[in-house]
Amino acid sequence: MYRFNNEVPAIVELILIYKGAFELVLQRLFYFMKQFVFPPELKRGETCCAVYKMIFDCGSYYIGSSINIKQRMWGWKFKLENGIDKNYRVTEAFKQSNTVRFEIIEVIEDPVIRCLREEGYIKINFGKPLCLNISSSAFTNENVKHNNPNKKKRLPNVSQYKPVAQVDGIGQIIETYINVTEAMKKHGKRITDCFSDSSRKVKGMIFRRLDNEGNVIPAPFIAKVKKERKSRFGYKISNAAKKRILERNAIKRQSPDYTPPKQAKKIIQMNIDGTVVATHLSIQAAARLYNVDARNFKRQINKSPRNYYKGYIWKYA
Repeated sequence: MYRFNNEVPAIVELILIYKGAFELVLQRLFYFMKQFVFPPELKRGETCCAVYKMIFDCGSYYIGSSINIKQRMWGWKFKLENGIDKNYRVTEAFKQSNTVRFEIIEVIEDPVIRCLREEGYIKINFGKPLCLNISSSAFTNENVKHNNPNKKKRLPNVSQYKPVAQVDGIGQIIETYINVTEAMKKHGKRITDCFSDSSRKVKGMIFRRLDNEGNVIPAPFIAKVKKERKSRFGYKISNAAKKRILERNAIKRQSPDYTPPKQAKKIIQMNIDGTVVATHLSIQAAARLYNVDARNFKRQINKSPRNYYKGYIWKYA
């Protein structure tokens, strides 16, 4: 087997690694090298309502019409060069051709008659081996397959075929299913939530994935934070998460590097003569009483020489 060595240029290695991207770029370059021949009677800046024919090197052709024939032909050029599949028969013929010729079959001024004339030309040629039209009607493409029926089908998602089992609280298997879809058909619920959280259940039942040997794959434990409407802070921690936080804080307190959190200082509100009006638990509580931001409240007190603010003198207890 051939192996890379130092003599192989780096550009060759990159080309081999990114083979798919390189082939796509080459395909686009090959498409842009192809030649498009437009009718000589189409002059610059003029519009024309007509029925046209697009002819390829192999002799196959496509019949269409437009009220602006020049714009339609340039639209075909853009779609074919950029690999936009509008008609799979036209796309396959374009890949095997080097030149695409456009011809005007008939110039028609009335748009309604234009569609009728186009349908007449299509019905005459539809079904012939060289005709690339996929529909026999110029008015509708209903019940027409735009994709190639012989194209390889996309492989299904592999994860949908992993086995699933219904288990009890201990982890013993009660019933086994071929995949998630079969289990959902029977129970009619989304059971995939049980795979990512061990606390989730569906109709009181627990579901788990199975590995290749048939063993149950355990799900991780996630302590959810549940929202509560009338809570002070807007959220309520679940009991499992609360227990875990208490255990973690207990371990922190036992460590020698633990420093207790600072308690809020009480602040005294006094008149100018020094009589105490009220005592507040913290500066946040006093600021909330006057509907002021706590940081701004503290800044205004420290700025004043006598800690004077809102008609009172403030002092920490």
